[in-house]
Amino acid sequence: MTLGKLYFRANRIAEARNQFEQVVKLDPNLAETYYQLGRLYGKPKMSAEAQSALATFKQLSDSQKAQEQNDRRDIVRPAG
Repeated sequence: MTLGKLYFRANRIAEARNQFEQVVKLDPNLAETYYQLGRLYGKPKMSAEAQSALATFKQLSDSQKAQEQNDRRDIVRPAG
C-alpha cells in the first residue's frame, strides 16, 4: 500500500496501479485500497474504473463502520 502511495505521489501511475492491484489481490476487503484506486483511476480519466473503485470503497467502509459500532455496543452492554 505504502509503495503504491509513493508511486502515485511521484506520478508513476502504472507502478502505483500495479501496487494497488496487488494489494486488492492480497486483501480484497481493505477499503483504503479502493479509495486509492479510485483516486488513481480518476487521474488518467478512467471514470468508469474510478466510480467502481470508489463505490467498493464506500461499501466496505460503511460495512466496517457498522461492524465497529456493533462491536462497541457489545463491549458496553452489561453481561447477563
